[in-house]
Amino acid sequence: MKNIVRWGARILSLPLVGIVGLIFIGESLAEGFPNPVDLTASENIGLIVFFLMVVGLVAAWKWELGGAILTILGYLVFCAIEGKVMLGLFALFPGIAILFIWSWFLSRADEGR
Repeated sequence: MKNIVRWGARILSLPLVGIVGLIFIGESLAEGFPNPVDLTASENIGLIVFFLMVVGLVAAWKWELGGAILTILGYLVFCAIEGKVMLGLFALFPGIAILFIWSWFLSRADEGR
C-alpha cells in the first residue's frame, strides 16, 4: 500500500510540475520575466509562494513530509492572498501533497513493526 500511495503521488506530481514548467518557459520566452517593481506586493508574494509550492512537490520526492508541508503552506498563503479558496486544477497541489503525507505516515508505520 505504501508504494502505491508513494508512486501515485509521484506520478500525479510529474504532469503538474511539467505543465507549470512549460508555462513558465513559454511565458518567459514570449513576454520575458515580469519586473518585480511593476507588480504589487501581493503579486510578488503570490509568485514566490507559487514557486515554493512547485518546489515543495519536487522536494517531496526525496523528503515526503517536508515537501508536502511546504506545498500545503504555500497553497494556504496563496489562498489568503487571493482572498478565496483556489479550486479546480489549482487544488491538485494540496491534494498531491496529502498523498505524500499519507505515504510518509505509511512509511513510519512500517518502521514501527
